[in-house]
Amino acid sequence: MRGWTFQATIRTAENALAHDYGRELAARPRWLYTLQGTYGIGKTRLLACLVNGGRAAGWTSVYVTMAELLDHLRRAYAPSVPALTFDGLWDRIVNATILAIDECDRFNPTPWAQEKFFELIDLRYRAGSQCCTAFATNASLDDLDVYLASRMRGRGSRVFEMTGGDLRQAGG
Repeated sequence: MRGWTFQATIRTAENALAHDYGRELAARPRWLYTLQGTYGIGKTRLLACLVNGGRAAGWTSVYVTMAELLDHLRRAYAPSVPALTFDGLWDRIVNATILAIDECDRFNPTPWAQEKFFELIDLRYRAGSQCCTAFATNASLDDLDVYLASRMRGRGSRVFEMTGGDLRQAGG
């Protein structure tokens, strides 16, 4: 995914607005950017393009799925994992200039997971004028937790409902 860039991604009628705004955010990160739609329509690719564009611009940029993020945070509690503490990993995620969370609706919503997820989103939302938090979800925003959906629709935030055919089936 490190080779995925906006320049190398086909801009279509279905993804044009999300593509163009993502490209803008890579140069000037801010607020929340949400890609919503069915499977295989290029949401992950645009998140990767955003992260790679941010890295090229010199921003600290991180791509992760929600399930992977929670797994990493849980493992950081283990004393046998000296590489990165929970606090170190948490600071890296919270303070990334661009944070892309793919599959934000696909995790086991235990009380601990929900607490950490909402804490992360709230911290990033409050710093929204200085960082970009990007999401991809297959769920309708109406089906997400109201706390998250409210921020996704909040000030400065943009939601792009993506459509189109399954690009994986089309060889894209």
